[in-house]
Amino acid sequence: MKASRLMISLSECPQIAVDRSLQDAMVMLSAFRKRYSRSEYSPRFVLVADERHRIVGVLRHLEMLRALGKAAGPGDPSLARMVAAAPRVSAREAMTRYTAAEQIDAEASIEEAIGRMLPGALRHMLVVEGETAIGILRLSEIFAQVSRELGHGGLD
Repeated sequence: MKASRLMISLSECPQIAVDRSLQDAMVMLSAFRKRYSRSEYSPRFVLVADERHRIVGVLRHLEMLRALGKAAGPGDPSLARMVAAAPRVSAREAMTRYTAAEQIDAEASIEEAIGRMLPGALRHMLVVEGETAIGILRLSEIFAQVSRELGHGGLD
């Protein structure tokens, strides 16, 4: 089985431009979660696209909260200061950039993906065709496939 068979298409992933705010990213993530609330797929991050619409990074809860905590100022960050900072912090400032190790060719085998994801504790990889990102392969989809093959559904 190829990595592309279990991937989630980019069209189903929340995405935001690098210059948009974390507030925008959180609104986008919330909208996608509502959109997919009745399916097995639950979006857990926002992909970040550069000026040429290429996926260059990711915003997970941890990246967003760290950036908001830092922007909230010195001392223990309060929720109020973090919320107030959300419109001021850009996706570019908070995102984690994808590295080559976090990308897999669409034609690669699922076994290659598993072999690369498990030792490095990667939760997902960017699926690419050449230089173009076409989807995301998450451990959740691999787990669901294993569950289906065992005859136990596929919910994560």
